Amino acid sequence: MKYSFAKLNRQQTAFGLPMAFALLLSASIAAAAQFPNPASSRSYHPYPPIELTNVIFDNPRPIRAWVVTIDLASPDIEFAVTPPSSTHERFDTEGETTLEFAERNNVQLAINATPFSPYRMKSGEGMELLGLAICNGERYSAPHTRYGSLLIAGNNQVDILPPPISDTRLADVENALGGMHILVLHGKNRAAVVEPTLPSDFTAPDSRTAIGLSRDRKTMWFIVVDGRDSKRTEGMTLAELADFSITLGCDKLLNMDGGGSTTLVLQDPAHKRFREVNQPVGKKILGTMRPVGANLGVRVRTARPEK
Repeated sequence: MKYSFAKLNRQQTAFGLPMAFALLLSASIAAAAQFPNPASSRSYHPYPPIELTNVIFDNPRPIRAWVVTIDLASPDIEFAVTPPSSTHERFDTEGETTLEFAERNNVQLAINATPFSPYRMKSGEGMELLGLAICNGERYSAPHTRYGSLLIAGNNQVDILPPPISDTRLADVENALGGMHILVLHGKNRAAVVEPTLPSDFTAPDSRTAIGLSRDRKTMWFIVVDGRDSKRTEGMTLAELADFSITLGCDKLLNMDGGGSTTLVLQDPAHKRFREVNQPVGKKILGTMRPVGANLGVRVRTARPEK
């Protein structure tokens, strides 16, 4: 079954970015019968290999979601992940917000990634990652025994794997980050298997960050769901997140660190400014970002300034 999203007023700007880069359209997504009809959607291409779509739902509760569609076949795409700490011997990384990561690494797109501890109020403090981390071929955190991992090899060969992951499988991986549970596998919703093992506050509607892959591994999706705002967006459950991703075409979906960590950052292609696209609640206040242990960035080679 397919639902058609409402076409927006063409005089609006897309996500506050210049109209010259906005492409407003009436999209349609193949939706599972149990997933509600979205109230509206708007999309545009900030960069040729990247499409950004904002989806709004009125049911089963107010929900605002952001979907980034990335063409992995594009030669313009490359990835960047948080490197190991150079100052904290006892910790894996130095915490920073997703916005700080995007600015420091000059990536055009970034999301938060791996769960971490402890919670820090200031950037620059040491954090321990709860999952795999490989940066430019250097592995500095081991795979989690219960959580899935995102692997990125040469030529943007991307996969999502459950544990255990052998050293042999990681031999040619250039970048990798751990997530949490794999919610979709072979196009099937696995939330019913995952949810009984988790406390109720993990399965209730909340802000979400997730990464999906198509069956042919040529398309990657970043899914960011805003939550914790009773007036505008209350978030999704894990089961809803899985269902929604299947409507997009996900064959695999890896749930990443969510809640207050959930952040999506984009570099404005016209003015080159970095800004958060979604509404994070990193410090329990709407619009605030928290330092996180690891981020994942997408760099568009043709968008980088010439030296």
